[in-house]
Formats: sequence, C-alpha cells, structure tokens
Amino acid sequence: MKQLILLLIWFPLMVSAQINDDFSDGDFIQNPSWVGTSEAFIVNTALQLQLNDTAAGVSWLSTANQKVSDCEWHFWIKQSFSPSSNNNSRVYLVSNKQNLAEPLQGYFIQLGESGSSDAIELFRQDGETVTSICRGTEGLISSSFALGFKITRNTSGYWEIFVDKEGNGVYLAEASGEDATWQTTSYFGFYAKYTASNADNFYWDDVYVGDIIIDTLPPEVVFAQASSDSSIILKFNEPLDENSATLLTNYQVDQGVQNPVNILLNGLGVTLTFSQKFKNGTVYHLTVSNIKDLAGNTMFPYQADFSWYQAEKFDVVINEIYPDPSPSIGLPGYEYLELYNRTENTISLDGWKLIIGTSEKDFQNVNIKPDGYLILAKTSAAHDFANFGDFYGFSSFSLTNSGQLLTLKNNSGIIISQVEYDKSWYHDPDKEEGGWSIEQINPDNTCSGSDNWHASESSYGGSPGEKNSVYDDI
Repeated sequence: MKQLILLLIWFPLMVSAQINDDFSDGDFIQNPSWVGTSEAFIVNTALQLQLNDTAAGVSWLSTANQKVSDCEWHFWIKQSFSPSSNNNSRVYLVSNKQNLAEPLQGYFIQLGESGSSDAIELFRQDGETVTSICRGTEGLISSSFALGFKITRNTSGYWEIFVDKEGNGVYLAEASGEDATWQTTSYFGFYAKYTASNADNFYWDDVYVGDIIIDTLPPEVVFAQASSDSSIILKFNEPLDENSATLLTNYQVDQGVQNPVNILLNGLGVTLTFSQKFKNGTVYHLTVSNIKDLAGNTMFPYQADFSWYQAEKFDVVINEIYPDPSPSIGLPGYEYLELYNRTENTISLDGWKLIIGTSEKDFQNVNIKPDGYLILAKTSAAHDFANFGDFYGFSSFSLTNSGQLLTLKNNSGIIISQVEYDKSWYHDPDKEEGGWSIEQINPDNTCSGSDNWHASESSYGGSPGEKNSVYDDI
C-alpha cells in the first residue's frame, strides 16, 4: 500500500519538476510516459512499479529528462534479495540513449555487485566503459533492502548521495564526488539484471527529478522519551547545528528538574542527562527551543509530557504472531509480531531484547504508547506496514511456521512476556497452512496458554496495529 511520508519537505515545492511520478494513476504509460521492455513491468496493487518477468534477463524503462545541472533526483527502491553480479539494478540519472541496455553516455547508481561488500556507488559511463565517482558504506546493501534516495549535482559537477534508511523521510549523507564530464541528458530510467528466481523482486516508487530543493523548514522533534531515570533521548527529523543543539539552556524540564547537565549529539539524536532523577510514573513537561538545522532554520518551540516508567512482568505482552505469510490473504508478505502495552503509561523499550528461539534482537529509541500496539518485522517491511500502525524494524527477522519460543526482556534482563507457540494454537487446520496470524484472545488473561490464542478472523488474515479480531474479555 502507498506510503504517505509527511516529512518529505520537498513535496509541495515540485513546481519545476522534470519528472514527478508515484505511479498512483496505476500505470507507467502516461504522465510521464515510460518506454522500454514494458512487458516486463507492472504497477502493483501497492501502486509501485514492479518487475514482473518470468525468466532471467535484463529489463529497463526510461522517460524523457533534460535536467542535469543544479538537479535533484528522488526515488525509492526495494530489492527483495541479496544482490550479486547476476541480480542487481542501476538507476540512470543521466543518459543520452533511451535504451539503457546499449552503450551510452551518462551516470548511474549501481545497486548490487559480486561478493558481500555491496555498496551504493555512482558511476560515469562512456560507451561500455564505466568509471567510479563515489562509493558509500561497504555492505549497506549486501542483503535485501528498501531505501529512499536523494541525489544532487551542482553546476560544477559536485555530486552528493543521501539515503533514507529508516523509511521516515530523513535523508543522511552517504557519498560524494566530482565529475562534470557529461553536461546534457535526454533520459532518466531504471535498469535491472536478474535470474529467474528474482524476476519479480525489484520495486521502484516516488520518483522526482527537478530543481534542487532549498530547505526552508525548521527542524522538528519526531521522537522523545525518558531512557532512564535521569536521561531523555530526542530524535530530530534532520541534522542539527551543533552549537544550538548542545546549548544546555535550550532544554528545560518542570518540577525542579530544570536544565540538563550534559548533552550528547549523535546524528539525528540528542541525549540529555539531568542531575535530578525522575520519579517512577510521574508525568513531567519538557520544553525544547532555539535549535537550528544546518541551513540556519530555527525550530518552533517543542513541548511534550513524558514519564519514566519501569515496566513489570506482563505490562507489555506478545499479542499477535504471523509466522507464515504465504499465501497472503491481504497482509504484507512479511512475518511479524505485535506487542501490546496493557498499562496507562508510555513505556520505553530502549535497551530491551526480543529473543526468537536463540536469536537476540535489540530495541533502540522506541516507545510503545499506553494501551497501544507495536508491529515488529524486518526493517525492509516498514513501507508496507506504514498504514497499519506503529512499526519497529530489525535488520533480520524470521519466525518458524511450526513454532518456537518468543521472549521479551526489559533493559534489566527481566522477562516481561514469553510465549511458545505451535500450529495447534490456530485451532483451525485450514488457517495453519499460511496467510493467517495467531491472535491473543484476551491480553489480560496472561496464564491460559494456548487456550487464549486463536487464528485471526480478520478478512485480511490478521489485525496488526489494532485490537485483535478474536478479542474477548473472557
């Protein structure tokens, strides 16, 4: 399903875009017109451009574009496999040829290579010769990924690549380099090389090519939580000016806590440490002001209530299990778990662990709301679960169909919730074959084992992010 990201600040400014296509019209034939090996592509039900071939091959689509200097490119790409020399893609930012499989003059982003160090890399192409301009983090795309890209080039040929790794519209610097060889262009497009097993595992969306967007919007706090009894973690939506972000007087807490005594700035995160400890369960009021972004825009004052709450056993419970997404009834094709907060307090999961069998996974910078739900899955599933509710992703995430032990521990190592499911928990032989979740009937009934679980009755096959379809206050 189509993701609406409110943090993409360039969206309302696309008045001079050469290309602007999110495929929401359901086709790629017009507005704009994409041409190439069109029989190998579809616009899927999530309104994303998708490769839809049946055999190994090379496929491409391109569309007209004359913008190359003082230009910005935006797009989203998902590759549901580990890239290799036989399974990879290119995004042609600049091309003098419509056919992207021919020798040409241009620039492209390469996504996939041989070995296990796959990185995002920008190349210049001159006929059949390619030359690297800049390369990003080694191994960043060595497994399946879903990433947003922002790329800029100024008039002197200076290139910058930014990547949104979390699916939240925040683009961080990945690589930069200089090359001004090609000064004109005729086309922009996508190119994929693949084996038969990955002939439908490439996805593209949210394409923009046009003028470089100038940041005129102030920074915003997008996340705030007490991470201990004397510290608060803040997360902003863009990189900050260090001087303003580390000024103690720009942060204040009521009830005598006052200003922090120490500030740590790390990327988009700010950690505040206070001399006075917070009382367990007490609601405090935080004010943040006068913080600037790198463009000099000053934030509007931010105010929020927060509390530090030390969770006890069963305060947060594992509430829904989706171990077998195939065949899908209507949910995204990813395994997931759902957590439910039974309390009236916001609970920080920072430092908590989810243990699936013997695999431990760490939580960082995430809250679960009072009487709220949190969907857990692979990070690459964020785009697909965006409209279901609050989501937290892990780099890897796998549940066995037949069952296993699931354990949730807090940051002190105390077991908060634990279940050991198996197929009998469906209580429905047909639904246990796949496409249906196992839902907890009553999250307050914590001691009934399998009798408190049943296959979902939702028409989608599950109810992630909301009250379970089988809920009953028995």
